[in-house]
Amino acid sequence: MAGLAGWNQPLVMPAGSYELQLVYRMGGHQATAPITLNAQAGHAYQIQFITDIGTTYFSPSTYVDFWIEDQQTHQPVTGVVRAEPPKVPSTVYVPIVIQKS
Repeated sequence: MAGLAGWNQPLVMPAGSYELQLVYRMGGHQATAPITLNAQAGHAYQIQFITDIGTTYFSPSTYVDFWIEDQQTHQPVTGVVRAEPPKVPSTVYVPIVIQKS
């Protein structure tokens, strides 16, 4: 599992079938989707996506489409899986402490 700390590091996995959980985050929006990868020995894969989240100031923020492609052939090896974020983005609260001087 790469997680936030290793998002840009390659994962080395043995050949086999994997159920992956893909997550896209932008601002307060998050979209998650499961996808199945049947990894073949000697192949390298890359997750691809397209979205309308955060593409403009008032973007509709309605979807993320994920798929995985073979890095050598640049052909998709999975179907496209659509993830939809919650209609209301998550709220982040930051405490502010004001001290009297």
